[in-house]
Amino acid sequence: MNKPFLILLLFTVILCGCRRTPSETSNRLSEIDSLIRHNQLDSAFRIIDMVDAGNLTSSADSAAFFLQKTQLLYKLYKPIESTDMIDYSIKYYENRKGNVEQLADAYFYKGAIVYDQGQVKDAIVCMKKAEYTAEKLASDNIKLKIYENLFIMNEEAGERQLALGYAKKVLRLATAAKDKIQLARAYNNIAVAYNKLNKADSANIYIKKSMEMLHYIPRKEQIYILNNIGAQLIATNRKRQRQRC
Repeated sequence: MNKPFLILLLFTVILCGCRRTPSETSNRLSEIDSLIRHNQLDSAFRIIDMVDAGNLTSSADSAAFFLQKTQLLYKLYKPIESTDMIDYSIKYYENRKGNVEQLADAYFYKGAIVYDQGQVKDAIVCMKKAEYTAEKLASDNIKLKIYENLFIMNEEAGERQLALGYAKKVLRLATAAKDKIQLARAYNNIAVAYNKLNKADSANIYIKKSMEMLHYIPRKEQIYILNNIGAQLIATNRKRQRQRC
């Protein structure tokens, strides 16, 4: 056996060993999904970066892969220049009855992405589709993030009453789940909404609740909440001073 043939044979063996079968790729997608659910985003991204898109031989795997990759890019603040991947997932899940959670998630991430790109109307349409789809789910996890984003969108659009309604929906779900982080966020958001509606007394009630729960919030988010609390306190104190005059 000559040397060139041995080199070619060795190369072929290595190449075949590196390529993953469709079943192995599906297993990888399941592993990535588990890591995402446990908020191990960096680990999930490292694995998804190793998935060969050429091994995605089924539409189901492709839809799952594109949804996962979009989700990770968004959560890790990496640039997303196109919605092609999430559009593929949406189109696939819209035509499947058993993928309600995935469809709600796909609508959510498209809405969040296009909102960041300044496409406000399209973002609200997508987020409302996500809301409608998620209502069919027993789990509240997806609903929480949808309601929180609809609060932000409506608050920034000046739709104060709608924003308050979504903040209260988050509060209801967070209370039922005994999720202290979401409770603190909800209290803060309700305070913001009440203040924008010129209801200073109600705003102060929820500011106090938010401050009591602040230690449950991750440190990197505490500054944002404290800025909101400070802004609300300044605004409500000025209103009270004007009323005394």
